[in-house]
Amino acid sequence: MTGKDVLKMLLCLHGYDRNVKVESYRGEGNAIGYEVYAENADGDSYDEVNCDGLMFHISRILDYMRENNVYQKMEWWGVTPEYAYNDEKREHLVDVWNKCDKDMEEMCERSKPLTDWLSEHFPCKKCTENPHDLELANYKCSRHYHHNCPILLKFYEDYDKFRQEFWNKNHI
Repeated sequence: MTGKDVLKMLLCLHGYDRNVKVESYRGEGNAIGYEVYAENADGDSYDEVNCDGLMFHISRILDYMRENNVYQKMEWWGVTPEYAYNDEKREHLVDVWNKCDKDMEEMCERSKPLTDWLSEHFPCKKCTENPHDLELANYKCSRHYHHNCPILLKFYEDYDKFRQEFWNKNHI
């Protein structure tokens, strides 16, 4: 693995996995320098040219990410290094992730009526049998947790009917 590969992996790990270009050159006194350029999905770019060596560039990239509150992308954690430093494989992987993201957005948009129905009809917020402090966002009564609340059971039964009708009508 070369120094260029290490820089590519570091950039990809922080989401700068588009248009990645890392070139090395010999500077004055035979020092190795790097020209580094990469973009993220939002269009932000990292661009640095310097002849201070590999460790300098690693430090600069980490400083840039820290200063700009750029966090590591979990997508890259389980990927073998070859996908980060091989341009063709990296671009293919990013395209696959972009397609998955787009498909997920479309699915969320298509199923929005389901989530809207859930929010609108959820009975715990207006329960009179077992009133509780709604300021506690995740609080639910013991009947809810033990699945023996007749109001909630009826709600889920109605939701299943609504969902089936929705799926049949919209072919999801």
